[in-house]
Amino acid sequence: MNPFDQTETEPYDELVTQAQAEAILELASSGNRVMDLGCGIGRVARHVSSDLELLGIDRHAGVLEEFSKVTDGARTHQLDFMVEPTGMPDGPFHGVMLLGNTFMEMVDPIEALSFLREIANRLEPDGFFAIDDFPCTLWDEVAVGNWCTGIDEDESMQLIWQGGDPIFILRRGTEVDPDSWSPRPEDRRFRLWSMGELRLLASLAGLESPVHDPPGHLLVMKRA
Repeated sequence: MNPFDQTETEPYDELVTQAQAEAILELASSGNRVMDLGCGIGRVARHVSSDLELLGIDRHAGVLEEFSKVTDGARTHQLDFMVEPTGMPDGPFHGVMLLGNTFMEMVDPIEALSFLREIANRLEPDGFFAIDDFPCTLWDEVAVGNWCTGIDEDESMQLIWQGGDPIFILRRGTEVDPDSWSPRPEDRRFRLWSMGELRLLASLAGLESPVHDPPGHLLVMKRA
C-alpha cells in the first residue's frame, strides 16, 4: 500500500480504512465526542458514526452533503480549518482525527504549531489527536529509492522536492512533465513531517509525543 498512489477521496484501501476505524473506536472507548477534521466523504466516519457523537468538518459543502448520507446522525460544520483554525467548534472533545494524510498539507511549522495548540485546547484531559502514520511509512518509500528518479514506473506521478525543507510537490496524470523540475505557483505542496518534528510540535502545543499504532495505521498524541 502506497498512500502516494491513491485518489484524494480514498487515500487508503478498505483494509487500512477498517483498521483506522477500529483504532479510533478503541481510543474513544472512554468518551464518544469526536471531531473529524477534513472528513471528506466519510471514509472512516461511516464505520464509527453509529458509536460516536461525531462532528464532521470540511471546507466543501458538497463533500459534507455526501458525508451526511453515509454517516449515522453525524453533525457537520463547513470550515477551512487550515486557514481559520480558531474557527473550529469549541470543545471539549474526547478525540480529534485528521486522516487521509491531510496533515501533510500543512507545510509551515509555525502554522502547524498554532493549529495543534487549537486542537489541544479543545481536548478533554485524557483526549487524543490522531493522524495517519505517514512518517513511519512514506519515509521508507523515499529511503529505499522508490522515488530516486522523481517519476514512478508507469509515469503517472511525479515527485519534486523543494530545496531546503522536506516539502514536496506531487504531479499526477497530465501534470507530469519530465522536462520540468521546478515548482510552479499552481503546484500543491506537502510536507513529509518527521517524527522528530512532530515530537517537538506536540511538546510545544501541550500534547504528548506521538505514539505509533502500527495495526491502526495511526499516530496518536494525547493531551499532556
